[in-house]
Amino acid sequence: WNNGNTSTSVLETTTLDNIAQERGWFDKKEDTAPHMFILKMDSEHLKAKALLGAKQFVEEHLAQYVVLEMAVADNNSTIEESLSLLVKAGYRLVRQGWNGDGDPERS
Repeated sequence: WNNGNTSTSVLETTTLDNIAQERGWFDKKEDTAPHMFILKMDSEHLKAKALLGAKQFVEEHLAQYVVLEMAVADNNSTIEESLSLLVKAGYRLVRQGWNGDGDPERS
């Protein structure tokens, strides 16, 4: 989406693990680590890959809950690796989908 604009921008990206490392959240000091209730990730079709950039963050349970959506269009091997990371770290997976008539479906 560019509204006919042909200019480009360069964006610097990083991982959640890099941010946590820079801020000392992995130092095991209670006063440096944030007390996060929920980590909500919204990165379009890169959610599974983005979660892999938060591997240590997830393993250290810096967030009590992790919420993300994964679509069939996402890379299946990356999804499996991401879900495996969450399970190994002790998170419980809850699938919520749509049953076709607008009502949520949970399993």
